[in-house]
Amino acid sequence: MCEDMREDLRHGRETGRSAERSEALAGQERRRRQVRQQAARARVGAIALGIAAAGGATASARAELAAAWHFNDIKPLGMIEADAGSGWLDLAGVGGEADLFSGTVENALDDWRAGDALGLRGTAEGGSLQCFVPIEPSFGENAYAVAVSFATRRSATGFAELRLDAWNGGAWIAIDTLSVGTDWSVSEASFELSHWATGVEFRLVPLGASAGSGTFRLDNLVVDVTTVPAPGAIALAVTAMGLRKGRRRGRLVGVARA
Repeated sequence: MCEDMREDLRHGRETGRSAERSEALAGQERRRRQVRQQAARARVGAIALGIAAAGGATASARAELAAAWHFNDIKPLGMIEADAGSGWLDLAGVGGEADLFSGTVENALDDWRAGDALGLRGTAEGGSLQCFVPIEPSFGENAYAVAVSFATRRSATGFAELRLDAWNGGAWIAIDTLSVGTDWSVSEASFELSHWATGVEFRLVPLGASAGSGTFRLDNLVVDVTTVPAPGAIALAVTAMGLRKGRRRGRLVGVARA
């Protein structure tokens, strides 16, 4: 009996220490997420201010969350509505079958848990994941600076790259091609959107799977949009800014438009 009591006490102490470590790690991750989100919004604001300065305009610019998806507890079919803000992800253009895999807190908003991630297999090569976020057209008064960020990872034979294309009202414009790692990491890309747009529309195209069984995961997709005064040259179309906002530790997937 005494030995059982000692074992129970030891187990209780170990459980308590484990809970304390878990809470400390969770607190550290929350602080890291806050720093990442503040930095991302600062970068979008800087892009917007640069656009305004290029057109000789003076204005304050502030990045705002437009839409975000955490993919927790969803059915990976059809249209997926944003979990924050307003927008939709369309899975109709995905080649192969979408699934749910275990997710991450990388790039998550403050109150989001790891939960699930949107998953694709190598059979989805040639397809894409399409995103639409409605915005109010400014009719010449403002242009838009858009920043897209997300967490990704792949298996050894999964998609090695993810291309982001933006729709300019008449054609897809290639913005960036991002490499996908085998550990979770965060990727970002930025582009300009013209004043007459009624929505932010882009697609994520997975590339480079080496086997049909290879897997790819996308989690915590966030779209930030900033409005700025629009000089005439900026109001013409969506253009790539040549900005690749780097990879912290991960990647993304794709959508297709006919």
